[in-house]
Amino acid sequence: MKAKRIPQDVQNKINKVSKIMIYAIVFCCASPFLYMFLLQIWAAPKGMDIMTYVEQDPFALVNMLASFINPFAGLALNYIRKRMLEYGPADVIYRGIILLLIGELCMMNTLYIFIMIYLLYRVRGIYKEKYRIAWRASSVKEFFTSASASITVLILYVFVAILTIRVMYFV
Repeated sequence: MKAKRIPQDVQNKINKVSKIMIYAIVFCCASPFLYMFLLQIWAAPKGMDIMTYVEQDPFALVNMLASFINPFAGLALNYIRKRMLEYGPADVIYRGIILLLIGELCMMNTLYIFIMIYLLYRVRGIYKEKYRIAWRASSVKEFFTSASASITVLILYVFVAILTIRVMYFV
């Protein structure tokens, strides 16, 4: 396959956004460790270990599940980054980030929401196409193939959001 010729100014923008995505990926992958550290801080003053604290607080358990899904969001973001480095189609890049943004909105992860919005803004500077092209796909198979990682993360986030609602109203 022949490599695409990318203008130098576009390549510079892609490299800058790629670096930002790497920081976001690292932060996504570090979130379970950060949450476990936070659980330790919350449990220590009460004289409990993490397991006892999680058993007594159902919200801590649901939030822990959500934090363990974030590395998968980082993997999906890494896939998007690789496609962007190849100067892949804008619809695939937009679709992946928008689906991750919807998942973060379901979980109300404010920091990750801002990260995804910022990434969308910076990617728009590269491709200069409208966001609505994210839903343009020649077939259903192409749509799900190009966004499978983001869709998987979105389904996991929706599952945890349903668990949160269940804990809020039925426990």
